[in-house]
Amino acid sequence: MNFSKERQRAIKYLETKIPMVEDIYGEASCLTQAYTQVLKDLKKEESYYKKECKATGVWRF
Repeated sequence: MNFSKERQRAIKYLETKIPMVEDIYGEASCLTQAYTQVLKDLKKEESYYKKECKATGVWRF
């Protein structure tokens, strides 16, 4: 399984869901906050892996 592709799919999914959730429940909803936090973590992880892979030449997916 390619974790990078799964991560990218998760990021895209959350980026489309957050505005929908905000429209329904309002920006301060717990669901919006949870989605936003997961999205931040995924993006941070993605950039970390890209930097590490570039620096070491070792792909860890």
